Amino acid sequence: GDGKTVFATLTKGAFFGETALFFKQKRSATIKAVEFCEVFQLSKSDLDNELRQREFDLSRMLDIFTKIANSNSRRNAAVASNLKASEQEGTKLHKIIDARDANLALTGKKINKNFLPNSVFRAVWDTMLMLFTMWFAVIILYRIAYTLDDALDDTMEWLYLDFAIDFLFIVDIYLNFTKFA
Repeated sequence: GDGKTVFATLTKGAFFGETALFFKQKRSATIKAVEFCEVFQLSKSDLDNELRQREFDLSRMLDIFTKIANSNSRRNAAVASNLKASEQEGTKLHKIIDARDANLALTGKKINKNFLPNSVFRAVWDTMLMLFTMWFAVIILYRIAYTLDDALDDTMEWLYLDFAIDFLFIVDIYLNFTKFA
């Protein structure tokens, strides 16, 4: 494909790659996520072991996946036909897809790799915020119990640190709503 066209949108619990898994064929498509997602891989040997242990009817499974493969072939042929028709200027499909591409270019949001949940930056950031949260949970109570009567000058030094940590929490809220996946 062109790397921009979305052929299918899979939801939670969906799967792909069953043709290669059950019919011992090379993969027929490349899957690319539009946004962050979690994907799990199941090897042929692991699947076979699970099916044997559960005494699953393999012929029934093969029949189900043959129907799925046939359905996928029909759908893929229809998508290919529609894509070809969308390339012809003046057709309704061309107008729809061309307008949609323009809208995607305006709203498409690319996520920085450092902001993905499995990045080192996110691990350090989340750990730091967890430690600051625990700091506040302990130190605020300590100050109320033991240092409330001390001179204001002594507590001002700590207030600057508290304000800096509060600012980090505000930055975290901003990052969570705008940058993080």
